[in-house]
Parts: sequence; C-alpha cells; structure tokens
Amino acid sequence: MSLDTERMAFLEKGRLAADGIPYGDLIGVKDAVGHGVRWFDAWMAASERYEALADRRNTSASRGAWLWLGALTAHAAQLYWLDDLDEKRSAEDRRAALYEQAADYLNPPAIRLALEVAATTVPAYLRLPAGPRMQPIGAAILLGGLDSTKEESRLFEDLLLERGVATLTFDGPGQGLTAREVPLGCRFDAWVSAAVTLLTQVEGIDARRIGLVGRSLGGSYALQTAACERRLRACVAWGPLVRGASYDMLPEGVRRTFQYACGGIAEDRTRELLTGLIDVTDDVKGLSCPTFILQGKHDQLVPLEDMAALESAAPAIVETFTHESGTHGCHNVAAVVRPVMADWLSSRLGASQPVPVSAGGVS
Repeated sequence: MSLDTERMAFLEKGRLAADGIPYGDLIGVKDAVGHGVRWFDAWMAASERYEALADRRNTSASRGAWLWLGALTAHAAQLYWLDDLDEKRSAEDRRAALYEQAADYLNPPAIRLALEVAATTVPAYLRLPAGPRMQPIGAAILLGGLDSTKEESRLFEDLLLERGVATLTFDGPGQGLTAREVPLGCRFDAWVSAAVTLLTQVEGIDARRIGLVGRSLGGSYALQTAACERRLRACVAWGPLVRGASYDMLPEGVRRTFQYACGGIAEDRTRELLTGLIDVTDDVKGLSCPTFILQGKHDQLVPLEDMAALESAAPAIVETFTHESGTHGCHNVAAVVRPVMADWLSSRLGASQPVPVSAGGVS
C-alpha cells in the first residue's frame, strides 16, 4: 500500500472525524486529491480558511473554534507527509501556533504551563471544568500516540471535563515539536512523573486522584508508566501497541513515521529500538492501579495474538474490552467507546458525577 493510499485511508477510518474535523472538509479533501491536488496542500488550504474566519472575530467563541480547526487541519496535512520534511515541519509549527492562539477562547480555556523534564521544557495545557470550585478535583494526563499530538485531543478532554475531571496534555519524546529535541526512544515514565508533579502544584487538584489515559503508542506508554508511577489512581490504555517486535507487520507509513519520530535513524535501528522499548505484556504484570484496556477486534496495527497475550498477562485489577467491530483505536465506533472510557476513568477518580470547578492557578 502506497503512502498516498494510506493517507487517504484516514478519511475513511473515522479518526479525523472522531477528533473533530468536519465532514465537509473530509469530503472536500477527498475530492481535491482526486483532482490532482496534493494531500498537504488541500489540508493547508483548509487550515488557512479557518484562520481567515478566526481573524474576523476578536473575542467570540467562534474565534477559538476556528483557530482550533485551523490547528487540527494543519495536523492532518502532515500525517505521513515524509518526503518533504520542511513542509511537514511547517505544518507542525502552524498547528502549534494556531492552538496557542485558540487556547484562551476554548470553553473551558486551555491554560499554558511549562513542563520541565531534565534539561527540556515543553508546553503543557491544563483545562479545568467550568463553574465554581466546591472541592478538590481529580485530573487526567492525556498521552498521544505516534502521530497524534496534544492539539487534537480536545474532544476527549471535553468528555472528561463534562464529568468533572481536569485534563493536562503535552507532547513527549518523538511527538509534535518535542520530537525535534527529544526523539522517540526515551521511556515516557519520567515525562508522566513530571506531569504528575506539575498537577500536584495546581490549586484545587487532588493529588490523590490523578489518572492517565494514553492512545495507541501513548497507551503503551500509559501501561509502562502505571507500572512504576505509584501516584497514579487509574489508567486507561486506548488501543495500545503491545509488542515493538511486531514492527515489520505495520504499514509502510507507520514504519516510516516511527523512523521520523526516532530522529530519522535507519529502519533496522528503529526496529531494534522498538523491540527493546515496547513489550507491555511485561509491563502489565507490575500494575498496581485499576486499569482499563480498550482494543478493536479489527485493529489493523495490533495482531490478535498480541491482544490475546496482553489479556492473558494482565492481573485481576485490569479490565480488558475488545470491541467486536472496532479498528485501531476504535475510531470507527468513537461515539460508543469514548464515553465509556471517560465514564470509567472519571468514576475511578471520584468524579462520576460532574463536579463544578472554577479556573484556578498554579500555586
């Protein structure tokens, strides 16, 4: 399957729609590419249209929505766009810049914080449920996958915020702009531990009620981290990759994106790195907090035997659920599975019913 074909598959498999890209844009890009327009150009044109709409509104919620859609469509432009890295990076820069502009206009707003890990500082965005604070609340750290970033997690954040759970997002090693400084290959646990510490410094966050949710490769990181970070109250692994040794079974675009995230290293070195980095069948044995693992039976990236091995290795505190018609990440059934994950996590964080919270600062 060519990279062009793999990119076009994003239009059909539900992920872009589930993350908030409007149907009209999906159809528009499909039509444009069918008439010879490059995938990158079609999505960047959509991003520019949303930015132009936002520029006509200075203080309204519409401005925030359009800036965010501009960031989201710029993100789509760079998916599997690996032959021209200057163009890919220009889309990454645009995505980050538009989201930063959108942050204050979101409802509730995204508060930019600084996440420090060793000698690296990256932006992290905190969102707090709307309304007056009546008691300390729980919070969830959201981890993106191989080619997903903090800017595209807004709709899942909203599900948690509606349930009274604060959210914190950031890009770690190999993700977003962070990949330029820190490539994939570092274990994620140090980054999540730094995020937990950052949340404990936020006024009104209950340090005893911090959870973690990771999607795709982020789900693998979530399981790794929950096995060693004892401050976590609950963990959701959303379509995790199970074994790095399954690298050769991945589509070409995914393999090449792994190489990019690893700093552009050779494929044999990427394969070796992932084989040593990811085997969550071992990680789950060390889990000590309640954990929910979601998989799709028709996951095109994770072999069924890997799913079975993960389920067999999981201790009793782990709940596993394989959706009968789900693909990777179950994006094709997002309206069903995403609320289930949000319900499960919020109930473990003591906020199964909405808890009014006001915007607070970092103490």
